[in-house]
This record gives sequence, structure tokens and C-alpha cells, in this order.
Amino acid sequence: MAKKTRIEDIDSEAVINSFRLDDTSIPPEARSAGGNAPSPPPKEATQEAAVSLPVPHYKEEPERRRRNGKLEKPDYDTVFIILDKMDKIGVDGVKAELVESGFAAEAADKYMSLFDELTANGNSVAWLAEKLGDFLEPEVSQNLSEIIDSVRATKASEFEITFDPTLVRGMSYYTGTIFEIAIPQFGGSCGGGGRYDKMVGKFTGKDVPACGFSIGFERIILLMMENGFQIPGQPKKIAYLIEKGVSGDRLCEVIAQAQEARKNGDQILVARMNKNKKFQKEQLTKEGYTDFVEFYKNPIEKQ
Repeated sequence: MAKKTRIEDIDSEAVINSFRLDDTSIPPEARSAGGNAPSPPPKEATQEAAVSLPVPHYKEEPERRRRNGKLEKPDYDTVFIILDKMDKIGVDGVKAELVESGFAAEAADKYMSLFDELTANGNSVAWLAEKLGDFLEPEVSQNLSEIIDSVRATKASEFEITFDPTLVRGMSYYTGTIFEIAIPQFGGSCGGGGRYDKMVGKFTGKDVPACGFSIGFERIILLMMENGFQIPGQPKKIAYLIEKGVSGDRLCEVIAQAQEARKNGDQILVARMNKNKKFQKEQLTKEGYTDFVEFYKNPIEKQ
């Protein structure tokens, strides 16, 4: 039969010291080799010792930006995210954020100087390939030049294609060339896309080369309307303005004339002529009316 142990018979100090001997988180000087923990120093001595110890200045070392001479992928992402703000914060703003992200100031200056030289150079792709040397794979610059030359040679409408080194697309599935469509006199883009050879494979298990784009339909319509675009085949909007006091018979003739014009596909508005006729026409013009026919009480006198 097992012997029962009473609580009062347990040497609690010995148990505590046994844990001290095995616990590596406790400094060696605080462990007890003989089963007896060292006596704590007087309170005043503890405070004095703490004050005399130097406080270490913790400084997190920046993660190595390069391994085997190449930027790691996270650093590419950081650079591109900051570069995408170029049109909002400018060159100086981009440079400042690069330095804040841990890049050396000299490296940021050298990187940003490329954009000034690119702007001044006509054949920017060829110049960049020569400037970067081994840092840029020859196939990349060759493909870009081929795309630009092909578009210029085969385009069927008036537009310009240019190489923009600050262009960044927010989607992570792009695997090659990206592009945007913009109207210079209006801010922002109205379309964009690029190459994504891995997208189809994510769903089918087999990679398929692909290229696509999307457009901002509402933005395009707004830009066209602001430029006075008229939909082909759209009916003419004509306003018949009738002076106050025109006889009933004459009013019936005007309405009959309007109905006949509507049969031909025109959109006719019959309305009373305001005292401020100029302002009335301005408002109707904003609504899309292009022609105005005026009917007066005494037409002979008004001619």
C-alpha cells in the first residue's frame, strides 16, 4: 500500500530549487546548485545596480535589399507601389518615400535620375537597355520595341504610343507587358490591360498565353459628350418657340407642322417663348437642342 504524503511534509523550497536548476530561462547566477537559492540583494543595492547598467539601444537592421546581386521580390513590390504615386507626389515625393522604406538615399537619387534622362531621350527603350546593361534582359527591351514599332506601323487612327516607365497596374496577375489608354487633356486613364499567361492555368491547370484589357465605359461616354460628340443617326432636336399672343388657328398650324416633322424622325419641342429668349435658348442648347424655329404673333413685322 502506497504511503500517503502530507502537505506539511513537502519541502517547498527544495521543489522550487529543483525547477531553478533545469530552467534555462533563469540566469545561471540565479539558479541554486545546492538546493538553496541565493539571497536576494537589498532593495537599495538592486536599484543602484539597475541604474549603473547601460541601456542597450535597439536598432532594427534593415533587411538585406540584395541577394546575389538581385533585388528580392518584396523590394520590387515596394518600389512599384511607391512609383505608382509619381503623378500625385512627384519625383521628390517618390524619392522621399523610397528612403523612408529603407533604401539608401544615393540609390534613390540614382534611380530617380533615370526618369529625367528618359524624358529627354527620344528612343527611350533603346536608351534604357543601353543604360541598364546586364540589369535588363535583352529580350525585354526587344519585345517592347517590337510592340511599339508594330502598333505605329499598323494603327488605323490618330494616336500616339509611348513607353512610360512609371506605369504600374494594381493587379498581381500580369506576367508581361502592361498598357493604359489615356486622353492627354483629361486626367487619368479610360482603359488598360496587359499580358497574363498564368491566369487561365489557375482554373484549368494548364497555362494559356493571354492578353486582355478593360475600358471605363462611363468615363469614355462622359469625355465624348464633353467634346460635343453626336451619335450617328440620332434625330435632330428642334425647339419651336411660340410668342405669347399667337392666335389659336396659328397655334394649331404650328402643332400640325411639329407632328409632320416628328414623322420624319426629328424630336420637336413646342414651347412658349420667354421674355429672356437668349437665356431660354442657352438652357435648351444644354439639353441638346440644336435648331430653333420662332413663331411670332405678327410674323411680317418681325422679319
